[in-house]
Amino acid sequence: MKIQDIIKRLNILVFGLTLIAGIFCQANAQEKATKKLSLGDPAPKLTYSKWIQGPKPITKIDQDKVYVIEFWATWCGPCIAVMPHLSELAKKYEGKINFIGCNVWENMYGGPKDQETYLPKVTTFVNDQFKKGRLTYNVITDNTAEDMGNNWLKAAGQNGIPSSFVIQNGNIAWIGHPVYLDSILNAIDKGTYDYKIEMAKKEEQEIRMQKASAGYTNAIKDYKAAETAKNYDEALKLMEEAKVKFPNNSYLFATDKFNLLLKHYSVDKAIAYGKALQSDKLAGQVLIANLYKDDKLPVEVYRFAVEAVKGWGMTNYSKVFDILATLQMRAGQIKEAAESQQKAVDVAKGEKDNPGITEGVINDYQKKADEYKLKAAGKI
Repeated sequence: MKIQDIIKRLNILVFGLTLIAGIFCQANAQEKATKKLSLGDPAPKLTYSKWIQGPKPITKIDQDKVYVIEFWATWCGPCIAVMPHLSELAKKYEGKINFIGCNVWENMYGGPKDQETYLPKVTTFVNDQFKKGRLTYNVITDNTAEDMGNNWLKAAGQNGIPSSFVIQNGNIAWIGHPVYLDSILNAIDKGTYDYKIEMAKKEEQEIRMQKASAGYTNAIKDYKAAETAKNYDEALKLMEEAKVKFPNNSYLFATDKFNLLLKHYSVDKAIAYGKALQSDKLAGQVLIANLYKDDKLPVEVYRFAVEAVKGWGMTNYSKVFDILATLQMRAGQIKEAAESQQKAVDVAKGEKDNPGITEGVINDYQKKADEYKLKAAGKI
């Protein structure tokens, strides 16, 4: 599979970016940490819970070998999407480079903090992906102390997944998104890779990104300060000015404005704004994604979110029906929720080309559907 095809799959829909890769999946889930692990530094220890897949467990980094450590989670759509390409790379460099997929952050959206409680789920997922020929390299899973997530990802300032580390001569040679591994591994294989050149490129890129984000970051601080000072009208004014000044990042301010209207004005005003926002596909879906994460909003807000999701018209995606069902339950629409959840099951069974739909996912959908049906019938 060509790298362009991988990127295309990651960007098929705005929905995939916001609900799967961005707001729902990709991560800024864990609290940010001070960066202390950089290119050229010695690789941290391999401290994990279980070696799930692979012929022979690797317990430590060998100075004379090259490794790719790729971090992923079962809830991460982009992580799952790149697995076939990583499997191809693992086969291409078999005997030269060791590939290890490390499962982390399974409790991203709540659930037990004990990562080892997710072992059955993760193992089932890995076995399913292996049978499909999508995930054929070594796999480990993080421990309850989250040593891999903390000592690798957070230490390197990586607050999102998928994220890959390339280890050469016992040191960190490269860190980045796995879709860019091809050129890096090709250079390492040919003996032309220089991590110092890559570090200079990375630092230059970070400086550019910091400059680009400084403007809208300060804009957010300004209207947040106004809200804290209870100058709500001023905060709204600053939000509108930020949208005009930073049109490409206007979606970043959408949820903040909705919440300000909801908390300090009225539910009706917030919903009116939310409805108007749906004409902007990205901003509208980002708003719904954020509302979905909060289970303590007024019932009117969930009713609005239900209609918004229906308006997307994405009837070929089981995840949309799963989200819709959850919102309907919160809106008190129990019968409709049961119907939507069953629809999620039915649609998922036909999503053969969707790498995120596994037997385990379908079973989870069915369990929710059965529970909702019982609630709709007044039996629980």
